[in-house]
Amino acid sequence: MDLHTLLVCTALVSFIMMLTMAALYIASRNESYLIDWLVCGALFFASNLSGILATNVDFPSFFHPAFANACYLAGHAALFSGVSKCLYNRSMWGVVLIVFVGIFVMHFVPAMNESIELRIVVLYPMIAALDISAMLALWKHRKEEAGKAYYLLIILLFIFSAQQLFRGYLLLTGIENTPWIEKHQLLNIGSLAVIAFYFLLTIAFSVVVTWRKESR
Repeated sequence: MDLHTLLVCTALVSFIMMLTMAALYIASRNESYLIDWLVCGALFFASNLSGILATNVDFPSFFHPAFANACYLAGHAALFSGVSKCLYNRSMWGVVLIVFVGIFVMHFVPAMNESIELRIVVLYPMIAALDISAMLALWKHRKEEAGKAYYLLIILLFIFSAQQLFRGYLLLTGIENTPWIEKHQLLNIGSLAVIAFYFLLTIAFSVVVTWRKESR
C-alpha cells in the first residue's frame, strides 16, 4: 500500500473519531471530557490532511512536517487532557498548547528540520510519555465504579506506546541489522498501527462514555 493511500485511510479513521466524539457529546452534554477527545480527533485529522496535501504539493517545511507533527503530538496531548478531565475534572489545555507550539517551533531548528533520526529521538519518546501518562492515570482509577470501562483504553495505550518505542529503536539502530523486515515494511506497519490505534481509540472512548453513564 502506497503512502498516499495510507494517509487517506488514516485521515478517514481520524475524521470518524472526531464525528463520533461530537455525536456522543451532543447526546451527553454532561460528559465534558468528550470535547477534549473531539479536539484529539480533529488534531489527528489535521495532521493527516496536511500529509495528504504534502504528497501532491511541494509545501514549505513550516507546513510539512512542522505543522503535521505539531498536530499529531498535540492530538496525543489532547487525549491525555481528556483522561485528566474524565478522572479529575481538570482539562490540560495548557499542555496541549505547549506541545503544539513547542513541536512547531522546534522544526525551525535546522538540525531538527533536516534529520529524520533526530525527530525520531525527540518525538517518539514524547508520544509514548503522553500516552503512558494517560495510561497510568487510568490504571490508578481502575477500581472505581466505572473502572472496568478503562481497561480497553489502558491496554490500547500500552500496546501503542510499546510499538512506537520499538519501531523508533529499529529505525535508529539501522533496519539493515534486522534482516527479517525491510524499512518500507516497517514504515507501512507503523502507518497501519496508527490506523488501528485511531479505530480502537474511538471504540475505547465510546466504552468509557457508555459505562460511566450506565454506572450513574
